[in-house]
Amino acid sequence: MSKLSSDSLFHFTGEIKTLFKILVNGIRPSYCIEDYAMLYNQKKAAFLLAVPMSCFCDIPLSQINNHTSTYGDYGIGLKKSWAEKHGITPVAYVYKNSKWVEQLWEMVKIFEQYEPEIKERSLTFSNGFSKKYCRENIHFKNVEAFGNHYRYILSFIKPYEGTLFRIGKKNKNAVKFYDEKEWRYVPPGIIPPFIPAKSYMSMMETGLDDELKSYTENIEQHYMLKFKIEDINHIILRNDSKISDLIKFIDQNPVLYDAVPEFREILLTKVQTLEKLQIDY
Repeated sequence: MSKLSSDSLFHFTGEIKTLFKILVNGIRPSYCIEDYAMLYNQKKAAFLLAVPMSCFCDIPLSQINNHTSTYGDYGIGLKKSWAEKHGITPVAYVYKNSKWVEQLWEMVKIFEQYEPEIKERSLTFSNGFSKKYCRENIHFKNVEAFGNHYRYILSFIKPYEGTLFRIGKKNKNAVKFYDEKEWRYVPPGIIPPFIPAKSYMSMMETGLDDELKSYTENIEQHYMLKFKIEDINHIILRNDSKISDLIKFIDQNPVLYDAVPEFREILLTKVQTLEKLQIDY
């Protein structure tokens, strides 16, 4: 019987240069467009927010072709024990009007009983309450803490199926996200973690504002996902012609194998190509 999950979690990218950066610096969380319509706005077709995250799939290599056709032909497969140490978690797949969504709404209703402004704040994800409000309301810290924890929980929720947005581009075809078997890392302590997608895309075109720059710098300084050679199970390349490029890069960066020749050889044994995998499977 074929396995339904992998012993590794895979992170894919579309360019070999990005894979090289990952090998040296680790995996950097970046803002992705997510649709929360099923949670926050039942009347509109989409409610798009940008959330900082790193995404992985729990798919056996024998079944990886569809996934790489969407997310890129270069990747790294890391041990699940490494993932668990870093708080990387399987996402929860939900659909509109599911019991899980109903319970989330019940939480919001209870919350709103204690704080009239929460409804507006939770739906718009604005940058915070006024200083005057903070001074005058002794419950503000508890309210703010609840909102932060609630939003962090939401960052691990994914529609069962829906529209895929890649760097602001909309995939016209419906995608069954459940098939991706996603695990996700969301940096803790970055508040607010959600940014309206339109605002984020505008900033991507015109330049990041100071607040988003500070979030990005904070991620790069404190929340990069680092790993060691022993954490790596696989390094995935598009085809055999890219192996020489990888070897050249590794030889130019001995820090990857601690300048120990034996470690270099171990690292090279982890290299596989999609070209060969397609033949084998």
